[in-house]
Amino acid sequence: MRVFLCSYNGFTLAIPIRFVSSIMLCKDKIKSITYFDEENRSTFISLPFLFDCPSLDIRHGIILKDKNPGENVSDNSIHEKTVLLSTEIESETEIPDDMIYPIPRTLSAFYSLNIFNGILFNLFSRSESADNLILLLNPDFLIQYIKKEKQND
Repeated sequence: MRVFLCSYNGFTLAIPIRFVSSIMLCKDKIKSITYFDEENRSTFISLPFLFDCPSLDIRHGIILKDKNPGENVSDNSIHEKTVLLSTEIESETEIPDDMIYPIPRTLSAFYSLNIFNGILFNLFSRSESADNLILLLNPDFLIQYIKKEKQND
């Protein structure tokens, strides 16, 4: 599976490329997990804020693919899109499917919905630190989680 890798405090986040429409440079600082931009009607989700790392710099906006393709809006536009605001995308790599393991129950309780598809240890790193942990993001569950949180506000 092809993924983008982004580092956070204590783990690396793997975002499956099959969910990504495009990438943009971003310097936005936001003070909440999500915000809705009235001008382009897009939802922005701050992953550093979601993962309780609000001091990390947001470097990239990861524009997710539409669930309903075929509209007249260009794929490169952020009009009416969901954008994941993330730390710097450090690399793009292939992770063999047989190296991805189910999330242990103790970690799945970390969020009320399981926003991660799997876990693996970073075989690409030469260090033996805890930062070798890679969590595979499930963007569909993340969006459902955010929508549910917004309804509860």
